[in-house]
Amino acid sequence: WWMAMQNYRGLRQFDKAIEMGKILTSKHPDQAVGWLDLGRVLKAAGKPEQAREVWAEGARREEAKVATFENVRTRVWLSYFYALLGEREKALAQVSRALALEPNDAWTLFQVGTVHALLNNRREAVGYIKQSVAQGWHGIHYINYDLDPNGGGALVNLRDDAELRFDMLMDLAGVDIPAAFAARVHDEQGRPLPGAQGVRPDERAGHGVEDEAPLQEREHLQR
Repeated sequence: WWMAMQNYRGLRQFDKAIEMGKILTSKHPDQAVGWLDLGRVLKAAGKPEQAREVWAEGARREEAKVATFENVRTRVWLSYFYALLGEREKALAQVSRALALEPNDAWTLFQVGTVHALLNNRREAVGYIKQSVAQGWHGIHYINYDLDPNGGGALVNLRDDAELRFDMLMDLAGVDIPAAFAARVHDEQGRPLPGAQGVRPDERAGHGVEDEAPLQEREHLQR
């Protein structure tokens, strides 16, 4: 369902994408990524209030989790929801909690950087992403997905900042991942740019996963 939602979104068939997202959240209501990405689809479809309702529901579910047990992944997802809802201080509080739990974890550092990008803290965003690379992060497909306004869009605030992009991509190139792979590959309508490379159409909005496995793959992100 998650991959179908993303593929329909990439095709700009928003009604079908929303339908798939609603099925996903009904079948897997405890998966934060379902609420997160359904909200993104609704926003892309021109339904910002519905997007906020979905993100608020996702936040309530993650709040219930952290009230019963501590989990760095839940803290990270909660920070995303707060950032998207415009609750800046709450988002920053959650990333601080996440870093206190796992200060050197590559995935955590990358996600913290992404949340800072959503909050338009550009320097902090790149700083944490570079730290994640230093800790072994090789998730170049995440970078591409989040630089794309028709993908995750979380790093769009960095896309047009040449200095920050250069710093980030040089670190990625330093671990033998071609910097060109993270270049912007689509225009604002989701069409491939001339000469774009590194991402197939089916990967545009899916962090590089290709079938029903994406939900299973992303489930591991919540321990």
